[in-house]
Amino acid sequence: MGSRLLGEAHEGLRRHGYRRVHLWVADGNLRAIDLYERHGWHTTGITKNDGRFTPPLLEHHLAIELG
Repeated sequence: MGSRLLGEAHEGLRRHGYRRVHLWVADGNLRAIDLYERHGWHTTGITKNDGRFTPPLLEHHLAIELG
């Protein structure tokens, strides 16, 4: 189901003119990272601490070129 939803999201983003998309994934959420990577996303090496949480949540940046 996740693969289908992600595929639909990619198509919708393309239709609206998006060519590069990025998102943040919580550290340790390996299932999400695996899903995104199987669909062409790549980790950029950028991380951030989201201070809205206690303790701050470490997040990893992912991006994709939709072409």
